[in-house]
Amino acid sequence: MIEREVAAEASEIAWRGWLPEPALREALERWPSVPGRREAYGRCTALPAR
Repeated sequence: MIEREVAAEASEIAWRGWLPEPALREALERWPSVPGRREAYGRCTALPAR
């Protein structure tokens, strides 16, 4: 859980926003991103809900 405001650095990020989980899963497959993104997402989704 993020308990503070997330501030994006405009010079480093072309777009920012929140995606519903189905759209996020699709974006992880289509959008260029960092190495290990699928593994990190899998670890996060395996955590128990709060």
